Amino acid sequence: SFDWLYLYDKYNCRFQIGGGDQLGNIDSGHDFVKRIRTKDVYGILTPLITAETGDKYGKSAGNAVWLSADKTTPYDFYQFFLRLTDKEALQFVRLFTFTTNKELDDIIEEQMSQPEKRTAQKRLAQDLTLLVHGGRGLRLAKNASEVLFGSKPGEALQALEEQELRLIFGKA
Repeated sequence: SFDWLYLYDKYNCRFQIGGGDQLGNIDSGHDFVKRIRTKDVYGILTPLITAETGDKYGKSAGNAVWLSADKTTPYDFYQFFLRLTDKEALQFVRLFTFTTNKELDDIIEEQMSQPEKRTAQKRLAQDLTLLVHGGRGLRLAKNASEVLFGSKPGEALQALEEQELRLIFGKA
């Protein structure tokens, strides 16, 4: 409640967005700000993003995918989406890609008929990494993936910049 009041006072924050599991927190924050400042504020709830097992993704579950490159590198971000199960990818591609209905239908059809191509996972990884980390982050993630998992890792390795090498081997 106090955090929303602080954000309201400092930034005129009138909206708070959270997962469905945050209903109580958003509701109490809404009531508190409205009572103290007598201004309308709004809470927006989204469905929880869950793994195929039903477990939620997030900070408290220990499997958060951060938007900050300092917390989740572009490579790790990209790989997160490539590693999704088919069921998760089909759920997420509907939520997180900006495609026409026809294009979405084509992605889903190809995923269902040829799951080994991992069309939905690749589309999610590409689109979301580009959105969050930009063209450079996407290129870094793809180059790192090519070195580690591609058919010609030696050639891919020789083409890397120093930052790309640090990204790939920095944790080694």
